[in-house]
Amino acid sequence: MRPILDKFRQRTGWRGVGSDISGAKVAQDRLTYLATTDIVTGLMNRSGFLDAVAWACQPQAGAQPHIAIGFLDLDDFKIVNDTLGHQTGDMLLQHIARHIEAASDRNMRVARLGGDEFGLLFLDASDREAVQAAAQRLLDSLCRRHAIDGAPISVAASIGLVFGPEDGADVRNLLRKADTVLYSAKAAGGGIVMVYDQAMHQATEDRYRLREDLAHALERNELFLVYQPIVDVSTKATVGFEALLRWQHPERGLVPPSTFIPVAEQYGFIRDIGAWILGQACRDAAAWPEHTFVSVNVSPVQIADEDLPSLVADTLGSAGLSPRRLELEITENLFIRHEEQTLAFLKKMREIGVSIALDDFGTGFSSLGYLGRFPMNKLKIDRSFVSGPGTLAQRTAIVQAVIGMARSLGMTTTAEGVEDEASLAWLRLHGCMLAQGYHFARPMRALKVPAYLARTYSKPTADPAATRGNEAA
Repeated sequence: MRPILDKFRQRTGWRGVGSDISGAKVAQDRLTYLATTDIVTGLMNRSGFLDAVAWACQPQAGAQPHIAIGFLDLDDFKIVNDTLGHQTGDMLLQHIARHIEAASDRNMRVARLGGDEFGLLFLDASDREAVQAAAQRLLDSLCRRHAIDGAPISVAASIGLVFGPEDGADVRNLLRKADTVLYSAKAAGGGIVMVYDQAMHQATEDRYRLREDLAHALERNELFLVYQPIVDVSTKATVGFEALLRWQHPERGLVPPSTFIPVAEQYGFIRDIGAWILGQACRDAAAWPEHTFVSVNVSPVQIADEDLPSLVADTLGSAGLSPRRLELEITENLFIRHEEQTLAFLKKMREIGVSIALDDFGTGFSSLGYLGRFPMNKLKIDRSFVSGPGTLAQRTAIVQAVIGMARSLGMTTTAEGVEDEASLAWLRLHGCMLAQGYHFARPMRALKVPAYLARTYSKPTADPAATRGNEAA
């Protein structure tokens, strides 16, 4: 707090005892200052930035001023917090704030908007190329190694720029567009300055409307689950189902998960949605035969929530579902973004008997070290290795290696994207244990599961945990 108060004294001219400024005036100025200032960095906070943008957008002498708004976001900042601690993370934010302030001039205002996101306000932005060049210089100076508390930390960042009045005169509209172009910059790989243009207009509007609609989709009962059967390769018995989320939009129709899940993750909706998925899947599975399990995907955003283990335990209890009948699917990028939280979460799941599957193994930044360090029960073989673009010899070599490694580690393998009997026979030949895909059935609503099981029933495995690796038993 002390640096903030020192800055307050400098900006307000406060001189302590003997000042001719009344105590009430000082107190009011102090409250105003603290309400608009970020306590970690001493920069303007989001509230102060919004006020500054609103002021800058006011017409001058009947003309709309030329301004630019930049949103700057550090790439993978959470890795710093997760590996070096939040104190080091705060020190990095303070260092970045000083760096940006030092690079700014009288026509540029800087704010910390929250988390690892900063706001840049260019007051004289009539020369677009000059503003873009300034943003690029700032980014180039940031994207390097910085020494923080004696530790070298590599920083990468992205900047999204929007210009007013060309891209709009309304403050809220400009900020929304700046947020969208920043997201586009990060989606493009990060480490770049991206400028809003008219080609993004429709995408901006669509994404904004999608976000607004998704915020209410759960309460409007527009979200629902379907279940894809998971089959024992050797017996063809259905041993489980993967829960898949669907969104039936009243105007758009069925919205693909690849479209709305990233939006849910970016804006934090995935926490409530994920809790609902877990609860609904467990309640549905509780009505199925004891030999079946349900597999639920877990978002990286959910892993960062320290209450997730309690949520899983409480959900199982309220649904009356045995932990051995629940499988949680995670992806490899969790280990990069939330390594320590992931390790702690997996250990807790192992303690209560919930199984863990590593989805899309081999398609990302695969590391065999993860398999030794993290308690997991299953490797899921991506559909690209089952019927992808590679030659049969190449895909066979990969599948054999994954299955052999899993078997050595006491883990189960599930192949995704099985579309025909030939693929199933090929997987059986190489020792894959479980499979899922359209060859068995398309994903179905929970009401259709009993009839499906009645049609396809064969002798089940005695314990669903036995199909999910030795550690689950």
